[in-house]
Amino acid sequence: MANQHIIDYINEEKTKGVSDDVIIQSLISAGWQTTDISEAFLAVPNPAQELVASDVPTPAITAETAATMPGAMDLIREAIEIFKAHWLQYVGFALLPTIFSFIMGIITVATPGFATLANNQGSASILDLFGPFTLIMLGISLVGGFLSLWASAATMVRIRDREETISFLDIMSRSLKYVIPMFIVSLLMGLITTGGFLLLIIPGIIFSLWFVFGIQVVIFDDERGINALLKSKGYISGNVGVVFGRWFVIVLIYFSVLIGYVFVSGIILNSIPDSDLSKTVRAIIQTPLNAIITILTTIIGVVIFNHIKKT
Repeated sequence: MANQHIIDYINEEKTKGVSDDVIIQSLISAGWQTTDISEAFLAVPNPAQELVASDVPTPAITAETAATMPGAMDLIREAIEIFKAHWLQYVGFALLPTIFSFIMGIITVATPGFATLANNQGSASILDLFGPFTLIMLGISLVGGFLSLWASAATMVRIRDREETISFLDIMSRSLKYVIPMFIVSLLMGLITTGGFLLLIIPGIIFSLWFVFGIQVVIFDDERGINALLKSKGYISGNVGVVFGRWFVIVLIYFSVLIGYVFVSGIILNSIPDSDLSKTVRAIIQTPLNAIITILTTIIGVVIFNHIKKT
């Protein structure tokens, strides 16, 4: 028999407009068992989908999706509202890789002998290709890539758990377990889509569309590896036109804003003589733009994914 306390909580949260995913995560965090949560959802109107997804891809509801999926501007507005709720944390996640690169740049410039090491590596023979400089730069690149994946995972976990009051460090801790699964899914996506493009252009495009939600499935459905890709295919099957159409309009809006931004920033930069100051100003102008674009792109992708799941 379903637990009445869980049922009351679900009904209360639903009246606030909280999504089923967030309700489920909150109950799990509170210590409730998944079986109790599933029984409670079955006892309330419009029960959620099965809590624990099987390996079989989720069937797509195709004809109704276009009617229920919000338009591009509504998706952007929804993403902005999500961003505004925890904007400082989102910016912090997005700036992590940039801060790391900045610190590494200072260290390499300030380290005695590093420039000499780089010059020696540049003039070395092919047998010395993997010398100290190459290994150091490879290590920095690997750490930077890890931080980029971690920042992306943290952003999506913050979106998923946006109804909770959680600190920056707690979000980073929660999202750490997704970094390796995200890397594996990204690697599989890259290998499969590249193979498709090598065979013919069309298969590569089809694979890219099928697996567009692979990363979101890792975070929101807790799937791994090929199962995440198969579930993404299940979500996108029959909905390609809807998803592609929304993204196409969003990209057009983005480029319109970008053109205006570049025009204004160009006027500012052209008024400054070419020097270290102009490079600093350029970095100050471009860094916030790149961070906001990264954040909103991630949020919009999650918003579209959640609407596809609900239809």
